[in-house]
Amino acid sequence: MFRTAVVDSPANRISVGCSDDVEEELRVSEDQIAEWCVNALTGAQANTYVDVRLVSEKEMASLNGTYRGKPKPTNVLSFPAFENEIHGDGPMVHLGDVAVCPAVLARECAEQNKPYHAHFAHMMTHGVLHLLGYDHIDETDAERMEQLERTLLAHIGIADPYQQKV
Repeated sequence: MFRTAVVDSPANRISVGCSDDVEEELRVSEDQIAEWCVNALTGAQANTYVDVRLVSEKEMASLNGTYRGKPKPTNVLSFPAFENEIHGDGPMVHLGDVAVCPAVLARECAEQNKPYHAHFAHMMTHGVLHLLGYDHIDETDAERMEQLERTLLAHIGIADPYQQKV
């Protein structure tokens, strides 16, 4: 079962759903998630619509297995909308869906000594950038995407997620 909230910003709509089996202490408010998504959409086409789902490790493993052939949980997955949906004539352009697994994020934070909200914001930014066509398949694309992530996160007061702590 999912509970869903829709948060409208002046130019975008973010729908946030949360599976009932996501631990309460790992949930982040819909408004906060929407803020991170809208920040990631800075400079992109206005009137966009993004669906975000907070999922359990079990559901993330299923999604990752089905769509990437890797049946284990991961931190975030992006599912861009089909080309004809992206360029529809409606008032809102559906960019696609982002699935995020708070349990994996929490584990990564413990392993990497990162603040939870900063890592969550980074993964939301990363996921939304994938919806916008950014990728990290080759080194040049990875550097471009990482630099944009740094810039967007700095805009909301989050430190460089790629800087190694000493």
